[in-house]
Amino acid sequence: MDLNQITQLDVSELEPPQPMHEITAALQQLTHGEVLAVKHRRKPIPLFEMIAGRFEYLCEEITPSHFQLYFWHIDDCKAKALAKQLNHENSQQ
Repeated sequence: MDLNQITQLDVSELEPPQPMHEITAALQQLTHGEVLAVKHRRKPIPLFEMIAGRFEYLCEEITPSHFQLYFWHIDDCKAKALAKQLNHENSQQ
């Protein structure tokens, strides 16, 4: 796994709407082959609707106040495989 292809972002301590701003800014910088891994305290459903058609994501509820999210460009098979691997490893912990 190439860790250079993973951007980590923790928005779990930020108050709304800052998490949405931080995530969308990071998504604008994301290149093909890269995954944005986000630690959040809630499931950001409005964000999912906003990025539809441009990005795909995985969302796993670790606890009721800890969600792990992975984002990648739509149709980016390499990043999708990396996100699935990260999600699998995270769920094993």
